[in-house]
Amino acid sequence: MRRRTHERHRLEGLGWLRAGVLGANDGIVSTSSLILGVAAAHAKVRERVAPLTEDRPLYKDIAAIVGTIQSGALVAAAEERAGRLL
Repeated sequence: MRRRTHERHRLEGLGWLRAGVLGANDGIVSTSSLILGVAAAHAKVRERVAPLTEDRPLYKDIAAIVGTIQSGALVAAAEERAGRLL
């Protein structure tokens, strides 16, 4: 029968490094997807609502934004740009 030896390897105990690298990667992917989705939604809103450069009643702009949200165009634009949203 073989005797078990308790050897200590150099890479033993570096699980924290692996977890840190994978966690950082998840954070980078999540943040970049969020930024891409917000940029796509902003572009979609700007297609229907002009920038507010002078005073004007906002009820038409709000109605246009609500219509864009209800049509699903914002979600579609964000999904197209950043990937499928869960």
